[in-house]
Amino acid sequence: MSETFYSLDRRYVLDCLPPRENIVVVRARGMEIEDASGKIYTDLFSGISTNNLGHCHPEVVEAITRQAKRFMHVSAYYYHELEASLAERLSAITPGNLS
Repeated sequence: MSETFYSLDRRYVLDCLPPRENIVVVRARGMEIEDASGKIYTDLFSGISTNNLGHCHPEVVEAITRQAKRFMHVSAYYYHELEASLAERLSAITPGNLS
């Protein structure tokens, strides 16, 4: 699977990223990722969309699922209740007098 994948990637994916590890991730849970051959790695990165909770944290997955059932995106041309309530909560826990 890996050679086919790399061939497709080289042909069709824009090469604008720094060099990547030769790991094709098929599954991730907590702090572990599994490659296409079944090898398990400890994921020590905390990059985009992965944070200190790890991959597929059950509470995060449940929150994403609950929200996706309501809507996944609302244009900035509309209001929605979550935006203002989140801003209020963030203001309450940050230093200073934010509004």
